[in-house]
Parts: sequence; C-alpha cells; structure tokens
Amino acid sequence: MHGNIKAAFLSIYGHLDGNADVTEHTFLWKDGFLNGNLKTTELEIEAGARFEGKCEMTRKGVGMADQDKEEQDQF
Repeated sequence: MHGNIKAAFLSIYGHLDGNADVTEHTFLWKDGFLNGNLKTTELEIEAGARFEGKCEMTRKGVGMADQDKEEQDQF
C-alpha cells in the first residue's frame, strides 16, 4: 500500500510505503515492511520484519493534539 494512515490500531503484514499516525498499538509482523515514519503509543516488531524510517513514541491516553500542545507549553 502507498499512502499515509491514521488509525487507532495498525497491523502490518505486507508492505506499507507511507507515514502512520497510530493512537494505540502498532504491530509489524515478520513479513511486514514499513517504509516511512511512525507515531504510536505501543510498538511490537516481530523478528524478520523491516522498518525504515523514524519512530515517535507518544504517551497512551493523550490525544495527539493534546500531546503536541503539552510539548509546546514546555518551552
């Protein structure tokens, strides 16, 4: 698949070429390949899976917009 994804949960079994914004759990299975950036609260990568990109781990229970505002307030 080519494109960006926004979801609560994401399981990648095949090829994803794009960025993923996941509010809960991301699982990358052994035959999966993520070529892009990932923002998630939980991440599991099975042996044999491939991930090329950046990963940003967020806090569970905090919406992405709320977390961005909290980070801005820290400065």
